[in-house]
Amino acid sequence: MTFGDIAAMVSKVSGREVKRIVMDDEEWVADKVAAGVPEPMARMTLTIFQAAREGRFAGVDPLLSADRTARSRASKRRRPARG
Repeated sequence: MTFGDIAAMVSKVSGREVKRIVMDDEEWVADKVAAGVPEPMARMTLTIFQAAREGRFAGVDPLLSADRTARSRASKRRRPARG
């Protein structure tokens, strides 16, 4: 799902047009700082959008999948040894 998809869904549900606007990273930071957000916070928040653009949220960990067998195996690997 992309930000464009989300904008389209919100438009449909709300009955109001919602557009996805793509800004240059530095322009986005400058806009947030002008609105009163401290620059370090704006830059930290920007990293979330950069990661999304790079597809870093596209994968699903086996622990979150519907495959219970994969979750069970992953869970066993993460348990510390007893004794």
